[in-house]
Amino acid sequence: MWVKTVFTYRTLGHWILGTILLIGLLIMVHYNIGWNKLLIPWYTIEPKRIILLLILTISSYVLRAIRIYDYSYTLLRGSFNTTLRLSLLHNFLNNFLPMRLGELAYPILMQRYFGQSYMAGGVTLVWIRLLDLHFLGLLALIFLYVTQDLSIWLWVIPIWLALIPILYWWHKAMQKWIGKYHGSIANFFGKILSHIPDTVGQFMRIWLWTALSWICKLSAFTAIVMHFSDLDLGLAALGTLGAELSSVLPIHGIAGAGTYELAMSAVLLPLGLEVANILRAAVNLHLYLLGVSLLLGGLGLLLPSQSNKININ
Repeated sequence: MWVKTVFTYRTLGHWILGTILLIGLLIMVHYNIGWNKLLIPWYTIEPKRIILLLILTISSYVLRAIRIYDYSYTLLRGSFNTTLRLSLLHNFLNNFLPMRLGELAYPILMQRYFGQSYMAGGVTLVWIRLLDLHFLGLLALIFLYVTQDLSIWLWVIPIWLALIPILYWWHKAMQKWIGKYHGSIANFFGKILSHIPDTVGQFMRIWLWTALSWICKLSAFTAIVMHFSDLDLGLAALGTLGAELSSVLPIHGIAGAGTYELAMSAVLLPLGLEVANILRAAVNLHLYLLGVSLLLGGLGLLLPSQSNKININ
């Protein structure tokens, strides 16, 4: 079973560190806020608002599945339901397993459902994560420009955006250059480059799906942070951005416990905000994230899987 395969990659050290982070978070919340006080604001959210937030969040995950489908269209064509199932299960494992072990589910599931090689799945995942980091970096630069009003950030933003077409040009140039050589090393790097989107239209669409997905997700998450704290829109968005950056970094506790909250704190504490206020927002946002991941992971299991399994190297 593929779940067992994922678990074979874990190490005892990962689970020990993840457990320490989880226990530390539970103790911190207990003594700084109290769990009853922490959770009471959930009763004050209007049902209509929760529905809107869920729509935005679910839209984000559907857009992620569209990104995967577009990225590997030749392989996945006609199997969007299976792609959505794969994406939701990958997201569930990524959010609940420690130290990014859940990321391993992506190439494993791609091999299971579609016969894609682990290397091809790994290259796809690395490229997708780079795009995630690029878009989050763009949002950070925009935030710095708006809050600091320094013209330097206005110059950096277009340069940052230009990295996407530059990467496309570099990728095509490297393909031509490596194609002139023979041997195992050249073949290895040639295979890696062959699994990056090949046309400029597809290359830019993958970035667009990434941007739309993050916009939906961060909009919902920022609203959650504002409800559970006294932060204004700017600070709530900044804190949410910081917390979500932990989701694309290699350090990750069990279900993100501890690392998610520390990431938000690292961004907001230097601004002089109270620990309790940050912790209340971060923990409740994290609970919302895990709840949605659990719900969608269960729905993912109910989706029909139509395997197009062909051995692809």
